[in-house]
Amino acid sequence: MREEIMTILKLVEEGKITAEEGDRLITALESKHEKREAGKYIRLMVNSHEGKKVNLRIPLGLASVMLRYIPKDARMTLDEHKIDVEELILLAREGKIGEILDVETEEGDKVKIWIE
Repeated sequence: MREEIMTILKLVEEGKITAEEGDRLITALESKHEKREAGKYIRLMVNSHEGKKVNLRIPLGLASVMLRYIPKDARMTLDEHKIDVEELILLAREGKIGEILDVETEEGDKVKIWIE
């Protein structure tokens, strides 16, 4: 990214673009770089008190498609706890990284969701 910023600054110095145009280009470049650094995977772990386990690592680019492959038991547990996976995907695309949810029910069900 440093090289690209230097190119933009050189264009400003040479008078090929205005300082305002250079500023807009650098801002856009930084924004693009930040999005690239955002979370790339959504992790979902569900351990039911009945011994059923789910451990998913979903690439963000495929997350919307992969929703239909979440096992029925895991989907029911998520629904019971009002967890909206589509909203989690949106958070990941906005750059949220880290733990989003860590729940353990009285029955012993455990649900953990994070973006890495």
